[in-house]
Amino acid sequence: CLRQRGRAREEEERKRKDKEREEEAKLKKAMAGVPAPKGEMSFFQKVPSKIKDLEINQSLLQSYIQDIKRHYDEAFEDVQVEAKASREELKDVGDKLRASLAALTDKVGQLQDASASLRAERDAQNLEIERLSSRLEAASSAGRGHGRWRLGAELAAVLLVLMLGGRHCMPRLARALRYLDSWLAAGARRLRAASKRQPAGGAACRALAFGAKMLEPPSVTRQQLVVGSLGKRVPSGGGDSPQRQAPGAIIQRPPGRRNSGS
Repeated sequence: CLRQRGRAREEEERKRKDKEREEEAKLKKAMAGVPAPKGEMSFFQKVPSKIKDLEINQSLLQSYIQDIKRHYDEAFEDVQVEAKASREELKDVGDKLRASLAALTDKVGQLQDASASLRAERDAQNLEIERLSSRLEAASSAGRGHGRWRLGAELAAVLLVLMLGGRHCMPRLARALRYLDSWLAAGARRLRAASKRQPAGGAACRALAFGAKMLEPPSVTRQQLVVGSLGKRVPSGGGDSPQRQAPGAIIQRPPGRRNSGS
């Protein structure tokens, strides 16, 4: 069976080749019968030159294709090298960005921790200021009484000086008390200026304002106290009598007048 199939194939191949040969022979006979123009070659004379031209064109085309392929390979290699360098640079930049992001995250965390500690410290300070101001207000409301606690202590000091040194020490004491008044007034001004720089209504502002109020001189000044202790008249505004002395001053008896019991 296999031999029969092989023989059938060989027979078909032989018939096909014979048919091609017959067609070529017919074509040659037909072309040979066609006369060529004068001065020109016949078709069969031109075929070898055409074939040679085709071969030359084919070789040129192959060399051109090879040149294009070589240029393409070189360009592709250059692109690969540049792409590799770009990938490495991009990787380095990405590593730097990741490191910067990590450092920034750490800084943000540190700032958050620091701000939280600062807020806690500020709250603690505000609570301490409020506690101290409340204690100061309670103590002052219990013992201040429009400056009487200060005047009482100063009155005792004036009486002690009068008993120990006499009236010749009073000018020096008056100067010292005036200096003390000016120093306390300057401190009150500074505390008021500091309270204005604090947030309005805050505990620090209230505490500074209260301290400035505490440093203000009382309604009866120390100078009036000293002058009253010397027995001089103290001028007063409004419709008051010039014979009236300042509140808290020591009342002096006229000279030459003694107690009835003496």
